[in-house]
Amino acid sequence: MTTAKQVLRSNRLGRVIFVLVGLSLIAAGARPLLTGDLFYSNYWGGPVFGPLAIAIGMFCLYLAVFRWRKLAQRPERLKGRAARRAQRAAQQRAAIDDFDKPWRGGV
Repeated sequence: MTTAKQVLRSNRLGRVIFVLVGLSLIAAGARPLLTGDLFYSNYWGGPVFGPLAIAIGMFCLYLAVFRWRKLAQRPERLKGRAARRAQRAAQQRAAIDDFDKPWRGGV
C-alpha cells in the first residue's frame, strides 16, 4: 500500500507530469501555426511566439526522456572544508535574521 507522500516523491509521477507539460506546450505552439499565425494569446491577452513554445516543449520532453535521472538525483553531501563551512554558516545568524529580537534603541 502506498501513501500519498510516496506517490508525491515518485520519479514516475514527476516524469509523467513533465511529459504532459511538454506535450501541452507543443500543442499550444502548434495550434496557431496550423491556422497560419505565428502568435497566440495567453491567459492575460499577451502574444506568445508559437515556435518558442514548441521549442520549450521539446526541451521538456528531452529532459524527461534522456536526462531524468540526473535531473531527479539528489545532490551529493558536502565533504571536508566545504562541509565545515556550510555547518559554520548554518550556525551563524545574519543581521536580517535578527528581526525576532526586541529593539534596543539602535544599539
